[in-house]
Amino acid sequence: MDMPKGKGGAGGKLLQSTILDAKDELEERLERCVGILTSLTSGLSEREANDALNAHVCKGPPQHEEICLGLFTLVLTEPTQAQKCYRDLALVSRDGMNIVLNKINQILMEKYLKLQDTCRTQLVWLLRELVKGGVLGADGVCMTFMKQIAGGDVTAKNIWLADNVLDILTEQREWVLKSSILIAMAVYTYLRLIVDHHGTPQLLALRQKEVDFCITLLRERFMDCFMIGRDLVRLLQNVARIPEFEQLWKDIIHNPQALSAQFTGVLQLLQSRTSRKFLACRLTPDMETKLLFMTSRVRFGQQKRYQDWFQRQYLSTPDSQSLRCDLIRYICGVVHPSNEVLSSDILPRWAIIGWLLTTCTSNVAASNAKLALFYDWLFFSPEKDSIMNIEPAILVMHHSMKPHPAITATLLDFMCRIIPNFYPPLEAHVRQGVFNSLTHIVEKRVLAHLAPLFDNPKLDKELRAMLREKFPEFCSSPSPPIEVKIEEPVSMEMDNHMSDKDDSCYDNAEAAFSDDEEDLNSKGKKREFRFHPIKETIVEEPVDITPFLDQLDESLKDKVVLLQKGSDTEAQCEVMQEIVDQVLEEDFDSEQLSVLASCLQELFKAHFRGEVLPEEITEESLEESVGKPLYLIFRNLCQMQEDNSGFSLLLDLLSELYQKQPKIGYHLLYYLKASKAAAGKMNLYESFAQATQLGDLHTCLMMDMKACQEDDVRLLCYLTPSIYTEFPDETLRSGELLNMIVAVIDSAQLQELVCHVMMGNLVMFRKDSVLNILIQSLDWETFEQYCTWQLFLAHSIPLETIIPILQHLKYKEHPEALSCLLLQLRREKPSEEMVKMVLSRPCHPDDQFTTSILRHWCIKHDDLLAEHIKSLLIKNNSLPRKRQSLRSSSSKLAQLTLEQILEHLDNLRLNLTNTKQNFFSQTPILQALQHVQASCDEAHKMKFSDLFSLAEEYEDSSSKPPKSRRKATLSSPRSRKNAAQPPNNEEESASSSASEEEDTKPKPTKRKRKGSSAVGSDRLGRAAELAFLLEPADVVAVRDRPLVLHCLVQGEPPVSIRWFKDGAALGGPAAVLANGSLRLESVHRQPHAGGATDASAGEYSCAAQNRDGLLLSRKARVQLATLSRFHMHPESMAVEEGGVARFQCLIQGVPEATITWERNSTALPPDDPRFTLLPAGVLQITGVRRTDVGAYRCMATNIAGARCSREAWLGLSVTAPRHDQEPTILSGPQNLTLTVHQTAILECIATGHPRPIVSWSRLDGRSIGVEGIQVLGTGNLMIADVSVQHAGVYVCAANRPGTRVRRTAQGILMVQAPPEFVQWPQSVSKPPGGSAIFTCVAQGVPEPRLIWLKNGRLLAPSEHVRLSHNNSTLMIQRVAPADEAIYQCIAENSAGTNQASARLAVAPAQELPRAPEGVRAAALSTTAIQVAWAEPAPEVTDSIIGYVLHIRRAGESESRELQEAVSKATFQHVFTNLEPSTTYSIYLRAYSPLGASQDSQPILATTLGSIPAAPGFFTKVLNASAVQAFWELPSAPGSIEGFKLFHRRLPGPWFEGPQVLGSTANSYVYSDLEPSATYEIKLQAFNGNGDGNSSLRLVSLQDGMQKPDTDPAPPCPCSVEGESSLAGIVVGVHIGMACIIFCVLFLMFGYRKSLFCRKGAQSSWTVPQGAEPGQPGTRGAKPAEMIELVTQAAPHMAVTVERCPAQQATD
Repeated sequence: MDMPKGKGGAGGKLLQSTILDAKDELEERLERCVGILTSLTSGLSEREANDALNAHVCKGPPQHEEICLGLFTLVLTEPTQAQKCYRDLALVSRDGMNIVLNKINQILMEKYLKLQDTCRTQLVWLLRELVKGGVLGADGVCMTFMKQIAGGDVTAKNIWLADNVLDILTEQREWVLKSSILIAMAVYTYLRLIVDHHGTPQLLALRQKEVDFCITLLRERFMDCFMIGRDLVRLLQNVARIPEFEQLWKDIIHNPQALSAQFTGVLQLLQSRTSRKFLACRLTPDMETKLLFMTSRVRFGQQKRYQDWFQRQYLSTPDSQSLRCDLIRYICGVVHPSNEVLSSDILPRWAIIGWLLTTCTSNVAASNAKLALFYDWLFFSPEKDSIMNIEPAILVMHHSMKPHPAITATLLDFMCRIIPNFYPPLEAHVRQGVFNSLTHIVEKRVLAHLAPLFDNPKLDKELRAMLREKFPEFCSSPSPPIEVKIEEPVSMEMDNHMSDKDDSCYDNAEAAFSDDEEDLNSKGKKREFRFHPIKETIVEEPVDITPFLDQLDESLKDKVVLLQKGSDTEAQCEVMQEIVDQVLEEDFDSEQLSVLASCLQELFKAHFRGEVLPEEITEESLEESVGKPLYLIFRNLCQMQEDNSGFSLLLDLLSELYQKQPKIGYHLLYYLKASKAAAGKMNLYESFAQATQLGDLHTCLMMDMKACQEDDVRLLCYLTPSIYTEFPDETLRSGELLNMIVAVIDSAQLQELVCHVMMGNLVMFRKDSVLNILIQSLDWETFEQYCTWQLFLAHSIPLETIIPILQHLKYKEHPEALSCLLLQLRREKPSEEMVKMVLSRPCHPDDQFTTSILRHWCIKHDDLLAEHIKSLLIKNNSLPRKRQSLRSSSSKLAQLTLEQILEHLDNLRLNLTNTKQNFFSQTPILQALQHVQASCDEAHKMKFSDLFSLAEEYEDSSSKPPKSRRKATLSSPRSRKNAAQPPNNEEESASSSASEEEDTKPKPTKRKRKGSSAVGSDRLGRAAELAFLLEPADVVAVRDRPLVLHCLVQGEPPVSIRWFKDGAALGGPAAVLANGSLRLESVHRQPHAGGATDASAGEYSCAAQNRDGLLLSRKARVQLATLSRFHMHPESMAVEEGGVARFQCLIQGVPEATITWERNSTALPPDDPRFTLLPAGVLQITGVRRTDVGAYRCMATNIAGARCSREAWLGLSVTAPRHDQEPTILSGPQNLTLTVHQTAILECIATGHPRPIVSWSRLDGRSIGVEGIQVLGTGNLMIADVSVQHAGVYVCAANRPGTRVRRTAQGILMVQAPPEFVQWPQSVSKPPGGSAIFTCVAQGVPEPRLIWLKNGRLLAPSEHVRLSHNNSTLMIQRVAPADEAIYQCIAENSAGTNQASARLAVAPAQELPRAPEGVRAAALSTTAIQVAWAEPAPEVTDSIIGYVLHIRRAGESESRELQEAVSKATFQHVFTNLEPSTTYSIYLRAYSPLGASQDSQPILATTLGSIPAAPGFFTKVLNASAVQAFWELPSAPGSIEGFKLFHRRLPGPWFEGPQVLGSTANSYVYSDLEPSATYEIKLQAFNGNGDGNSSLRLVSLQDGMQKPDTDPAPPCPCSVEGESSLAGIVVGVHIGMACIIFCVLFLMFGYRKSLFCRKGAQSSWTVPQGAEPGQPGTRGAKPAEMIELVTQAAPHMAVTVERCPAQQATD
């Protein structure tokens, strides 16, 4: 369908504009990019242009962006060049088209309406090409295109866009099916558009295409469409009369399993909320912007002109009636204003919806609009749905009652009638949904009560009667109604509530079991297989350089022949020097460098065999070893300057040699290190690396060191100090080189390197990267790790730098690192960070690391360790934290938990039981244990009762005479009592006297509470919580054979186990074994209409339940072994002899089929290196021979069977071979997405003559590495055991030997990692009314999504259940018995799933303290509020251990609340560091050992306001009787209400005024003043809190009068109007210079006071006598003030002086 031509418009090629419009910035930038592109390629051939573009983009990201945007612009504006430009764009793009995708989205969202018609057409064409190429991110662009298809618009351009986007989605159906969110978005869009497309034949044809498209996706991928939620039902209702959808409705209602095994019926869909992204996708960006503007910027009462514009633009055509539904759903579901907007005079949502309802001109449109308004009411659930979705409807009815009662009546009538008529079988659910909505509206105080609305006299009697019948609870009194009960069976299905995430199901891509289990070593780590090329046996053959000699000119040819014939090294060196000299001549042909390099490589093969380094290293032996003829090139290079033209020639020669003999690289390094002539020239290697085709120092260096490692380990160790010293940025940033070294050295070489480090000759680690390198080394072999740690310990790096590695060490997998770290820690004094990291290790009976180092520190540093443990125990206490500041943000949760510390301390206690060590008798430890015991729950008290008993015994003995103890310190006895308070561990000075009196009284002996039955001691104290020992795993089953899925559980019996398949309880031929495992007697297929489906295949999960709760396992995917037919057969071909052949077959199998190849029905020889078999079904044959001719076929085999493909014939072509053929990549790398530890194979096979050299690099410039890297065949890259670091864009380059001609292809390798938990939730016991927090932190690639389950059901946020930090933190406030359950944290991403669980036990509520009473507050200052409360009765006080006060700004959420704890003897507290004039909400709780009380009655208190600061101001003399005062206004509006201005004539005692000015005034003029007088002016600001401090200024008018005519001074020549004189300029300059000199002297000699205060001084600047201190009105008691004297004489001068002190006034 062609783009309809509109009127177009003037402007550029890209955007339409008028002659008055300014040039668009985006268009200008794109035109500049086109200009740069044109300048680079103008006049060049296609090949030259490609080389120029590639060279330009390699300069940096800005140049890359310029070229990409230039080509993109040409695609849009030049249709004839579009194909070529897109091809070039794909070639030069280094970021996977990311720049282009971002620019397309920007244009679609911001500029689409201004685009020229040609550009719109090309934009759609470009989208089609991106989709065809499978470019990552193209689905996002496709969804943005769909957003531009306007609803209710049947104009030609809109229909054209809808048709073309639909064609793309239909043609590229396989691509669409890869994205669940794209499927759902496309179905939602075109279901909505079907309603608009009717009438003309063109629209009917489009409508049928849309119907077919939607029906296909709904039937084949229904669960992907399910994520749309309940609005999918609304859209399907609109098209229900179309035959295809009518049949679909029958299946939805009567046979839902036909659509998906997970779909249970329409109720399941209606109870799922529709995500915002679907509601927003049906408004164009322009429409959405205008609507958001009205709801956020337009004031109520001023909206009419905006509504009129919106109606003219979008709602004026008959077809636009259907758009009202989209707008209303968007306003209800997406536009959720903040509290600030709701409380302002901004246009409210209900007003816009009311206006939209009045614009409906047809009954159908009005009914649909009302349904859209009430749609979220029908199945409203307070736990899942938002009050903001239902608020607009009730407010429209409420506010329309007086001005438009008909609207209210219509909506109330609709609300009543929709209950029985929406869907009669679900009438009870709809009634409950509407009931829930009305109840929630009243609870949230949207309306105080509904009786005034439902029983309003303006409504007719029939409607009021119907309302009383339907909703009697809301029609009479505002008392809370009784909830309607619906009896329905309990389902074990998880709630299918869809959040705004794109994916909501588990991905079960876990690692499969392997037959190679013996490859696991004793440490549990996978043994790393390194691939080394097979070294061929060296056979000495006579050197034949004849083919190369003919290509050299005569003089050079003769020298090369002499070089070949040379009998000794000295003669060869002389000839070699002559060759170098000839190369350096100006007329040398650089084209011969490649041929010369080939000759030298052949002649000096022996140089590269054997060891390079002499056996005995002396100066003489080193000089002798670098005397080889080839090294003369190195010597000449060292002797030349880099700016010499010959320098680059020699580098080019070395680059050519490097291509043919890679060992030349480390030989150059050796020469630069060993030769005296090369001293200080190591940086030449960097120039050499940049001259090679690799072009990268890091890659080149790593490859050369790897080659050196394989050839000569001694040389590697010899070069190491120099390499690390000269190239620190390349060697110290990763462990790549270090791994090469430690993998091959022996103990003697290790000791040599350690000596180099200790002597300062070698630095192998630095602080910023050592931790990462040590973490990398954890996967190395044992000896390699020990070497690494020995080298690290030789450095003087503080241990604190690497102590975080403890978090990565597992006692079974990393014994090497743990033992080295343990030995190093025992030499250190423990710091708090060290102790924290040691204690943060998980407790395990077999892991003795923490106990052993703690025991050592107990012996050596007991006092220091005790203080650190005390600090950590108090910091990690579970009671509320001490408030730091109301302005501080919440800190990140530490990984160290209180339970971990107590477990490690208990293990240490047991270890020290039979020793004389008295570590646990130290005061800090006992204090900390008392502190924790007073506030922890009963489960911890039971679990660690022996540990806590140490503290109790210590307290018991405190009543004995102190002589039996250590000398009493700050901790005993009173501070021990205070240590049992909540988190505040400080002394309370206010109550110190009372405490001292209490100390003199005898204290009763406390009893140990081992037998206490208060707080659920039988719940969390049990040995085994409900947990999975073995969960079901993914498996591939064989048809008609039995299958067992394991589910082993531990927990308190009885434990019941149930199994589910695809979310439904399992029935049929399945048996649950005694141990809980599931046995399927026979895995089979069950025929079904439309084809066979796997009846036994699906997702299985088991649920375990006991008295603690229910635990749901991960979902295990069961697949039936299958082997499809071949999707691709090999194709016959004919190639040149010596050329390259490639066959490919494609088949799908579960499990993946093994592919083998046969020639003439015989398996290919496995030892022929010319045959390369890739796992993807590719066969490559290099160097094709006549014997290779024959029929080839592939064989596919797995456990389901075997298949063979059709045969393809390989023949030899009869064309004459071409001696000059540019390299061509026959097949480049494909985009791969793998999971960690899999093997990646990137294909790259190239042809050409001469045979091209295939090389690999990464687009981001990083090194590919060497470990696990293998080249298969002639250029395929294999990466074994991929990790996340391997992800990136890989570039395959086919290089023509001897030239810089090359062709490239690139592919993206994406590596995913399944979720792993960094922090697990911990089980807790809480009393009723308390708060429970579970933390669950997971990592993986992509970032895992976290969801929480409560007893196997999806947990949604509610008023007392909160999820924060991307769902990593679950907080349950006001704990109730119904909250007792097992809570599971599910981490899932596309690579797999993981789950962790914890249990919440609710303790009995008896004996908890009552809420504090009599709470009152008073403001003390602008930053302080005092809170006081009534002292409880003595019997209550005894059970209280402290109070916690909670404070937050009024109106803020509880998440912003901060807390402070005080002792039990304190009944008042002062909050400081508050904001002035701010209202705060305050309440407090009392704490006992059993838990917290209920909240006290909250109170509000407001801090005092502050008075304004003294304003600074200036004065200016206008004439002899007028002065102007002016000042700057404060930057913060509202802090000042006005200004007061006073003045007095000196020496008068009193000020006149005030002159009161407004807050916006910034100047005032005093006129009619007395000439020649001196005045003092005072300015002060004021606000509601009082007058601020004042500022004073003095101003003199005595020089403002004209001087008498007898004045002998000559007239100023510059006073004549219009006359200018050079003399005047000179005089002015002299005056200025005099003033500067005067000021300098004034400052140097310190006459600031005596000069102006001396008696008898006659000057116009003298301070008037009346202004001297001590006289009335001068405030002589104040410090010296600044006085400004201003004269009127031109030019104006201002001199600031200080008032003299009174005692100096008489000098």
